[in-house]
This record gives sequence, structure tokens and C-alpha cells, in this order.
Amino acid sequence: MKMDILEFYSGIGGMYYAVAASGIDFEIRQSFDINTNANQCYNYNMTSTPSTKRKHKVNSVLLVNRPCTWILMITLSILQSPPCQPFTRVGLQKDLNDTRTNSFVNLLDILGKLANPPTYILIENVFGFEVCRYVVGYPNDINQTNLAIDKSNARELLIETFQKLGYHFQEFHLTPTQFGLPNQRLRYFCIVCTMINNTYLEHHTHASYTHTYQAKLSTSGNSSIKVDRNILKHIPNYQQPNEPLPISNYLDHHVSSTTSTTTTTTTTTTTTTTTTSVDEERYLKYKIPEKLLLSKGMLFDIKTPNDNTTNCFTRSYGKFVEGTGSVLQMADISIKADANDIKSLVPLKLRYLTPKEITRLHDFPEEFKFPPTYTPQQSYKLIGNSLNVRIVSELLKYLYNQFQMEPI
Repeated sequence: MKMDILEFYSGIGGMYYAVAASGIDFEIRQSFDINTNANQCYNYNMTSTPSTKRKHKVNSVLLVNRPCTWILMITLSILQSPPCQPFTRVGLQKDLNDTRTNSFVNLLDILGKLANPPTYILIENVFGFEVCRYVVGYPNDINQTNLAIDKSNARELLIETFQKLGYHFQEFHLTPTQFGLPNQRLRYFCIVCTMINNTYLEHHTHASYTHTYQAKLSTSGNSSIKVDRNILKHIPNYQQPNEPLPISNYLDHHVSSTTSTTTTTTTTTTTTTTTTSVDEERYLKYKIPEKLLLSKGMLFDIKTPNDNTTNCFTRSYGKFVEGTGSVLQMADISIKADANDIKSLVPLKLRYLTPKEITRLHDFPEEFKFPPTYTPQQSYKLIGNSLNVRIVSELLKYLYNQFQMEPI
């Protein structure tokens, strides 16, 4: 049975590629995004065309006319509204008070008015979407300050909507390393489907999620957060790989040599030369400026090609240093830096990962490309607000093939 899909906040096409990788027979009916760079990239890679109207109004008339069996895909961590920024740990965390969530609230409102509601829904957002943080006490004195962490209003509205409409749903916290990819990118996911019958609803609906988080920001005392036990940390029945492959498998030179390898001696020699050439070319284009290296170099998360993990790549990768993603050591791994001598970083030949390499870590297919007019920084912004294709693909397989028949 072919699934019709509406894709909200479509970005550069991560959801599209995830559905394609899942094996589900599908057709994207329409995609929506207000980011023009994301739309241009989406159109550059596929025939489906996201709505380019900046103020495109989504209404129930559009949705009601969808066939009875369809999927609603919502990616909330895209750059535009509703973005992840209202919920990120480095943001203002205004939750529903952030006007950028207005379209999300509107979408939930419309969902309850549909004559033919979606059979399946999949939502992705940043880790932190499910809680709301606010400071109580004396903000200027950390010894007297409490960070209260409670239910996110956005998540509460989401769950209440699903419960009101009789949906079966399950939430997850998942990261790519669980799926064999050398990248840490913890995200919140929620899969949703219609009920088979009332008995199924009564006995297997997601448990009531009444919980409170509290953390103490203090120089004394223990910090504690009560974890919501309803949020799964794995996909049931998924066979997790032993460990991720090394980063080297996702670098440009590896892909270049892999696609060129044959059994002939001549070809092998040519491949080695090409690999060296690719390495040097990438280093010259993406190397970290020495001035930046000597001022903030110790803040970089440095990885070698042999490592099997990288830090989360954000939209600020290449612009800011700390907490935006890992950088790569191109020099021999035997060369080590001295933590007390910042100049010892120079011989490491550090560079940023290329946009293409990061999309591989996000499991985008090799044929995916950014428009040739895009700068690396434009590409980094779009990747940082995208999603991991493999995780969503596995969630879709579980949602479509098992979730209805095998309750958690």
C-alpha cells in the first residue's frame, strides 16, 4: 500500500531519504519549509518541491483531502519555525512562549479538526524538547539559584492532543552511535499511529506522563534529575551494532578510493595517489586558521580518522569553536599535542570536516549534494538543523511494521 506523506519543516530532505531507506512505498504529496536555502537544496536533489511561500498557510482543507492512509512527518529541529531553538540547552528555552512555535501549535490544532487524520505521525526534535527549564531564586548568585526542570508545555500539548484523538504513541531518546554511526547527536523522537481497537487503546496506550524534574545549580549538594521512564532509549527488536565504524570510513578520500578500487596493480597505485591528493586538497580548503588555533585551539574537540565517534555538529560549526562539532587531525596519529603548549596544535594539521563528510555521518545517501553556489558555512547551517537519516528510517520501519502489532 502506497503511503501519502506530508512533510513539515522539510529542510534539506532528511525525512525524504529516511522514508526511502525504510522500504515503505510512498509519495511525498507536499513539503513545507520557509528557509529558502533549504528549499533550494531540497529541489536540487529531488523532483518533489517544497512550498517556497514564506508565509504559506497550512489549513485543514489541504489536510482533510488527503487519503485515509497517510503519514505526517514533522521535523522540529530545522532552522525555521518551529525550530529547536525554543528548547535547546544554549537557547532562551521559552518553550511555547517563543513565537517561533506558533506554527507547531497551529498544526496540532488543525490535527484535531481533520475528517481523515493521519494514520502515522513521526516527530523529531532536540533533546530538551520534553522539558522546560526556568531559574528560581537569585539568578546573580549561583549558590542561591535553583534550576527547576519541569514538563515542557509544548510536549504536554503534543501528548494531550494525541491522547484526546485516541492515538497510540511512543517517545524515544536516540543517538547515531547506537546505529553504527560515529557521531553523537542525541535527539527526541515520537512515533504515533491510530489504534486498532478500543481494547488496544485501553491496555497499551503510552502511560500517563506525570513527572517533575528538579536540578540544583550549586557549588554544594547533589544535582539530580528524575528521568521520564516512558521515554525509551532504544528501538525494540533493533539489533544494535557492536560499535560504530571509524571516522575514516566517512571521509572524502575513503569514498574516493573505495569507488576506484580494483584488483589491478596499476589502479591501486593510482588510487593511493588520488587519496593523498584528496587529503591535501581538503586540508588546504578546510584547515583551521593558525590565528584561531593559537587563540582558542584547546577548545576544539580533536578526532583522528581512527576514532569511532564525533561530537554533535551544530549550525554554528566553522563559525564558533566550543560545542559545535569535532575537527579532524590530518597528521600522523602518533603526533600528540601538549595540553600546556598551544603551539603544539599546529603540527597536527587540524581541519574542519567537509559538509559532504558530515552528511555521510548523518547517513545521507552518497548522491546527495549541496548546490555548487553554497559556501561551506551555508551548508554547515543546513546540516546542523537536519536529522540523522538512519535513525528515522529505523523508527519508520518499527512504526510501520511492528508498532501497531507489538505494543511496548
